[in-house]
Amino acid sequence: MITIVINALVFDLAWMTNVMAASRGLIWVGPVFTLCWMLVHGLSYPSTRKADLFLCVSAAVSGYLLDSLLVLGGMMSFSAQSQFGSPSTVWMVALWVNLALTLNYSLHWLQQRYFTAALLGLITAPLAYLGGNRLGAINLSDEYVTLLAVSLIWTLTLPFLVWLASMFEQHDIHPEYRSIVT
Repeated sequence: MITIVINALVFDLAWMTNVMAASRGLIWVGPVFTLCWMLVHGLSYPSTRKADLFLCVSAAVSGYLLDSLLVLGGMMSFSAQSQFGSPSTVWMVALWVNLALTLNYSLHWLQQRYFTAALLGLITAPLAYLGGNRLGAINLSDEYVTLLAVSLIWTLTLPFLVWLASMFEQHDIHPEYRSIVT
């Protein structure tokens, strides 16, 4: 149980590190932090390392494409100090990897609960993007329209990522979590 709490806390810490560093122009601090977390995570859970890696890559590609669509659609942009990568940024991709590292651990309870995952995406994703906007890491062109688009994207994307997580780790769940989540 303690590792699930640690997983959730590191997720929050990685989110704050990525967004706060990007808003200050330190665009590599967050991705490096996330990469270190990914490495420690992989060393800590060797039985699910392969599944977690596939999930991280899938989330990174999905996130890059979806955030790039928001940028290309004129709904979101990045402040000059937080811009590295195009159309989306390296630190935004790191946020997607950050999320992927929770899907088979602190968010494992979402597996097979796709409606709950959709509801969670609908509510929490706009709050995260709004937080990034308020902290100066991203710029939302029309806040309400963009947040509505983010809600719709995440209502579909989070259940998809939860489904991918269950497909990748279906039989390889770490024994420590099996007793907690089943």
